Amino acid sequence: MFRGNKLVHKGPEMQEFLILEGGLHYYSVEETINRLQKLGIDTDTFTKSTYQDRPIFIIGAKESEHSKPQIWLDAKELYAVRRFSKGKKGELYEVRYDGYKDFGGHRIETWIEFWLDGKLIQTERYNQVDTTPDLSDEDFDPSKFGSIYWFKK
Repeated sequence: MFRGNKLVHKGPEMQEFLILEGGLHYYSVEETINRLQKLGIDTDTFTKSTYQDRPIFIIGAKESEHSKPQIWLDAKELYAVRRFSKGKKGELYEVRYDGYKDFGGHRIETWIEFWLDGKLIQTERYNQVDTTPDLSDEDFDPSKFGSIYWFKK
């Protein structure tokens, strides 16, 4: 991990986004449950509900228990539409996913909102998504960080 163009951490680190957004579709059921539990999600709690007039599944909490770590999935397509997690100081993080589109045979969200304790803190919009970029080993070399780019600036 880099901050201010300096390497501040290297080694394995569980990334919630990779597990909760795309990873759910690639791991076995057992591995998915294990990873969700490591994130503090109670996989024994499962709720059916609706969100934005769509049927959803909530893993980790009942419908109104937003203070618990949980993920909300579209009931038909099984992609993430919302998730809640707790920060180290007890703060409530919420991420909302929307605008799913097909890119190279993959459903990818094009609109993400990040909320902290009920306040919108960041919005991300994606277009021109390339699921098969031309990457080299040099793109992953930490000593090259900040000096080469896999995209056109």
